[in-house]
Amino acid sequence: MAQSPNTPDIFDRSFKQIISSLSSTAMIRFINGLFHTQHPLDSPVIHLSTEQIAPDLEKRQVDEVVSVAGHTYLIEEQTTDDANMAIRVFE
Repeated sequence: MAQSPNTPDIFDRSFKQIISSLSSTAMIRFINGLFHTQHPLDSPVIHLSTEQIAPDLEKRQVDEVVSVAGHTYLIEEQTTDDANMAIRVFE
């Protein structure tokens, strides 16, 4: 089934809403599972700015940047085929 042009945008906005509304405990469980870490469930969680300025001065919005116990994690989901995804995550 073909996706309509705005389908990836709907999935992207839904993912951002779900991730940004997780409780601290749920976020820590998510981070621990995704990155194979062992942060205690009462670790401090700080949601950082998701807005970044690229070298070409273009504004970019990432899905989620979160700090757990002083460790910073970038969480990106990709709904379309993007060969530059791995490069973009490390910018």
